[in-house]
Amino acid sequence: MKTRKFGKNIILVLIFTCLVVLIVIALGSTTKNQRVQAAAPLSNLNVPDSPADGYFQCVIGNIAVFTARIHVQCTAVVPGTTIKYFAASGDSAHELTTNRFLTLMNTAFALGKPLGIYYLTDAASNPSGCGSSDCRAIDWMYINP
Repeated sequence: MKTRKFGKNIILVLIFTCLVVLIVIALGSTTKNQRVQAAAPLSNLNVPDSPADGYFQCVIGNIAVFTARIHVQCTAVVPGTTIKYFAASGDSAHELTTNRFLTLMNTAFALGKPLGIYYLTDAASNPSGCGSSDCRAIDWMYINP
């Protein structure tokens, strides 16, 4: 029974990844200047239940996948802090959200666009393996236009 569920999840992830690749190809014709424009936090998104209390525009340095989490490392730190990593839990309870975050991170990296990351400033919310001095939990994010 677990094998069927695992196989079904893999198929869904593959389909979602294929769709993202098609979007990346379609958007690949934008000029480099269009891709690296700075953007402010999106104010037109309706996220009333978001507990996020921090925002950072992240130019991606690298993306990593670990057993307990995924993270994105930004090329700069959040002003006034040492935070440059943003992470999401890799446990089974957060599997779908983590896969979506990873797809969004990879897409932004492939397009050369920054991520707008809304995060939880309290280190007590960090996923396992996310350091309290330089990492925070992702609440939600988007690719900056």
